[in-house]
Amino acid sequence: MYVVWCLFILCLQAFASQAADRPVTKVVYGLPAVHASDAEAIDRNLRLAGVDAVFVPADRDTIGFYRKKGYRVYLAFNAFGGKNGWKRHPDGVPVTADGVSMDRKAGLRGFGGVCPTHEAYRRERLLELSRWVSAFGGPDGIDGVFLDFIRYPGYWESPDPELIDSCYCDRCMRRFAEEAGVAVPALAPEERAGWIKAHGRKAWADWKVGVILSFIREARTLLEGNASGRKLDLGVFTVPYTAYEKQAALSTLLGQDVLQMASLVDVVSPMLYPGLMGKPAGWVGRMVSYWQEMLAAGTCALWPILQATDGSAEMFSRSLDEVQAAGGGTVSVYSFSGFDSAKWQALAAFKPLPDLIVNPQMAPSEAHFPDPFAWGKRPFGEDTNGLFVSRQKPFAALGLRPAIHFPIGWETTTAACIPGETYRFSALFLRSRFENGVYPELRLWGRDMLLNTHLLQGRFQPIAFDIRCPESGQEDEPILRWTNRHPSETFWMAKPSIRRVVPSGVEERPVSEPALLADGSFPIGVYGAEADDFPELKRIGVDAVFVSSGGSGKVDMVSRALAAGLQPIVVLPEDPVRMTDALEGLNQAHGGRQPAFYAADEPEIHGTSPRRLEEVYREIRERFPRSVVTMAVVRPQAVAEFRYAADLYLVDPYPVPSMPMIWLSDAIDEAAGAVGIGRVGAVVQAFGGPEHAAWGWPRMPSRAEMKGLTYLALVHGARAIFYYSWKEAARTEQGRADLAAVIEQLARLRPWFIRKPTTPAPLVRMTSAYGTDPSGRPAVHAACWVKDGKTMLVAVNTLGNHVAAEIFLPHIADRSSARFREMEAGGTFGVSHGRLEVTFKPHEVVVLVGSDG
Repeated sequence: MYVVWCLFILCLQAFASQAADRPVTKVVYGLPAVHASDAEAIDRNLRLAGVDAVFVPADRDTIGFYRKKGYRVYLAFNAFGGKNGWKRHPDGVPVTADGVSMDRKAGLRGFGGVCPTHEAYRRERLLELSRWVSAFGGPDGIDGVFLDFIRYPGYWESPDPELIDSCYCDRCMRRFAEEAGVAVPALAPEERAGWIKAHGRKAWADWKVGVILSFIREARTLLEGNASGRKLDLGVFTVPYTAYEKQAALSTLLGQDVLQMASLVDVVSPMLYPGLMGKPAGWVGRMVSYWQEMLAAGTCALWPILQATDGSAEMFSRSLDEVQAAGGGTVSVYSFSGFDSAKWQALAAFKPLPDLIVNPQMAPSEAHFPDPFAWGKRPFGEDTNGLFVSRQKPFAALGLRPAIHFPIGWETTTAACIPGETYRFSALFLRSRFENGVYPELRLWGRDMLLNTHLLQGRFQPIAFDIRCPESGQEDEPILRWTNRHPSETFWMAKPSIRRVVPSGVEERPVSEPALLADGSFPIGVYGAEADDFPELKRIGVDAVFVSSGGSGKVDMVSRALAAGLQPIVVLPEDPVRMTDALEGLNQAHGGRQPAFYAADEPEIHGTSPRRLEEVYREIRERFPRSVVTMAVVRPQAVAEFRYAADLYLVDPYPVPSMPMIWLSDAIDEAAGAVGIGRVGAVVQAFGGPEHAAWGWPRMPSRAEMKGLTYLALVHGARAIFYYSWKEAARTEQGRADLAAVIEQLARLRPWFIRKPTTPAPLVRMTSAYGTDPSGRPAVHAACWVKDGKTMLVAVNTLGNHVAAEIFLPHIADRSSARFREMEAGGTFGVSHGRLEVTFKPHEVVVLVGSDG
């Protein structure tokens, strides 16, 4: 027994000594003080469940007990919650939007709250926090403090929340005017909220956020000044709303900007309580995915806190499953008092999805210092001078810069994947500048990938994609290899991860498909039009225009477009407050009409979070359920990442003059593979010139090239055609005339393109010497449409030289002869058993119509 007990003590000591080095995976909130509980029994439950961190009362004995047991120990600190402060500071009672202080409003739910600008109350709270740091921050003390109720008042813990609009007290109005630089007139208390909403809601939200951030900064300073020298973590509990939800209530009403908070703290802990809020378990996964992506490029950890109190074991277990499915690595639980045996078992079963990358933190070992353990170099010959390791903040990263024109890189062996299963690779990438055509490369499980979505400069860009484990497993090449072939650029990679994709209960598509994508609609639109252009655009056949956002001018542009008979596509601002203001203004002005919306422009190359755009999509469709949400995407492989963030995806590779025309059609085909051809449109290049030469567009496309790109997109099934841009093309009379001519013909053929192309598609056999496109396929691409007993054939020469082809139309193969008429030139073509011969000029489009009778 003595030997066993000694071994147990040694194990506990080892457990305690390693606690600070292990990642936190399971946290339990609300443990009772040791003098008021059976602490040993609690410890047994915690250990069986795999808990490694706890929240305890501010009690020295309790802190010491759990620290000696090997747990990380945290305290929760109430910043502005409760009503006790009202007694000491009556002028600290928040004033609501109707000019009445909260203590005079009957029936308010929630936990009160003190105005965050009350200096005396703030000093009291910071003094209390300073006492905690002094008393409990020593070598055997706490590991950190989490700020609770770090916000303005409001009761969110309900399916029917009561989010109070405050604080409009005299002190806040004075400080807002001084600190935000807003000239606020002298107003009665009940008039202040209305004036701010009309004249400065964004400035007001920013100012309220700043008030909360200033308290966090002061708290951070106190923790960093810990006399013992120990680093104490600072965390925040946040309200579980996205930045857009409930008219951007998180910032405008509650004063929380989680991204800015994350830059000041070590841990963000959104309070995900589906039972209290009347949400399904899938909502937990949705929120974890959202906040993981939003925080991906920073150093702040995400500890979602789940509800064990007042909820079923089944809901708790499903919530844990959702955290795992979302790739969450840590889960916190509120609260200890809500646990029963079933919930302890569910917590014990929770395990983060394993990372197949060995040493993703890139930590060195004695044998490999300073290089990361398990990561090997891939130089050309013996040149390793361009392989770097950085351990500076914010996190460890590997760098690549070859000294000569040969590849150089890092690689590591991956753990075994499950054959046929889908995995998700993610990492952060950094480049100091952008050079067109210069990108890093990855090779994973024998598959090569060019990371051509990596365009952000000067900051880390998150990049992620799904990849399937080979059916034969990965015995042939269980390698992740990262390569740079470009001596002109240094690339850095940090925080790589490969985790299995598991099913989630998230309800990704809450509404039905919009009317624009049904039969009977085929949009033809332009970017870059002004209101004065609208009559001309309507005359030539345009029916959709992008209108810029920005205050009342945006609403006016929408009105002008509608008055001209055009479909406005509203370009939304990124800022959550401005975006929700824009939606509200449009809803009030045009609630009976359904403008379309442009949610993002090429988000994949700008590091935009797909989950953020999914939340934008939800906000739009809640107000405009029949509207269309669209975005432009230049890298078609990224459409899959954004498949739940839009209805219509406009692929916009611009090939003229240095790339083949099929760059556009290939992009359409790849995007359609992710979301279906019914949700893919095209943006045709209608710009170019000296100002665009550095990006590869030194001239404007010719009329033949614009027309060729237009009909090539249609042949490949595009369900909308847009041109970028009217403003650029119209700079010259020739450009204006060329684009107008292409649009006018397209508009005349619109009744055909409302329908989808026939299947099977025409077969093309090239009969000329030059007969293949750059991918080795027939240079002529063709499709047919059938309407009112007639067939229209569209054939496009994708090359810049003369070609000839035989085209076979399977759906009329049983007819011995037929005559097709050329739509523009008026010539006729004989068709025998579905076959006809056609010659093409460079980039020529041939449109033929014949009767099926």
